[in-house]
Amino acid sequence: MALDAPCTPDTAISGPPARHGAQRRPAPTDARGELLVALAVGLDAAGFTIGELIDVSGDIVRRFEPGAVTTSPSGDAHRPPRPGAAIPMPPSLLDPAAPTSDDAASKRRQPLPGTPVDPHRGAFVPLDRVPEELAVAALAALGLPAEDGDRTEFDPMRALQLWCNALDPSKGLPSEIGAIRLAWPLRRRMLRDLVLMQCAWGLDGSVTALAESLDGSDARAGSVFSTFLGSAPEAPREPTLRRSVEVLRRVAECVPPSLAASPLVMLAWLEWCRGRGTVAAAYLDECLAADPTCSLAHLFRQILNQGLVPQWLD
Repeated sequence: MALDAPCTPDTAISGPPARHGAQRRPAPTDARGELLVALAVGLDAAGFTIGELIDVSGDIVRRFEPGAVTTSPSGDAHRPPRPGAAIPMPPSLLDPAAPTSDDAASKRRQPLPGTPVDPHRGAFVPLDRVPEELAVAALAALGLPAEDGDRTEFDPMRALQLWCNALDPSKGLPSEIGAIRLAWPLRRRMLRDLVLMQCAWGLDGSVTALAESLDGSDARAGSVFSTFLGSAPEAPREPTLRRSVEVLRRVAECVPPSLAASPLVMLAWLEWCRGRGTVAAAYLDECLAADPTCSLAHLFRQILNQGLVPQWLD
């Protein structure tokens, strides 16, 4: 099944307006930290659950360490905040409309000395994650919650169009905000599975899987599952797999732990598709470290432990 509609980037989720020519605001100060802690103590006393405190000021973001929000035994004072290191925000967060410099992005992704340099060959290449403070700032810039237990609805075709644009080999890798946009719909299992088929077989694969998921019959649902187990009439195309791995690695590097499990288990499956079981297992370890309850990762772990390989590799 082919879909001839053009793939356009998703524009429904937008970041803050561009601030061309804006002067840099002062960096966070201890006084601001005191204000944040005082506010958190008041909210805690009112019964609200308080998590981490992130101060974003101008082009600087920093975290106030957990435990700073602690009342004294008498209840009339609190400990001074323990500020973390100030982290400069990249241009993509300060001005999401500005183009991302490929040179700057490649410098940020330089591997550590002594580590493999090619994620498509040889041993597992560790992810070069952005500081979690930047991931949280990107979520805030998009107006998205760090946790979304209700799994807010997301239109399937909108998600596929968003990923279609990201997987275009003529485009650069996504910015920090772009990575959050791509990861957000993957919280839904159906959308994750559709995008996974798209990463292996292109848009045709995801549209076929979508039609099968909407069919409702056990036979067609079983077809999707058998594809996951490595039974398909044709092997995924290697150029498609390479681009998908590069984009998913970038997404996994830029998102907070709450969004990391889906791209990581998808990376594991794509590496298994091309016969790299050891690398697939390393991605699974990363996935389960981010979310020990990921059911797809546990299922896929059984597949690896049994030594199964896709039929197109036989």
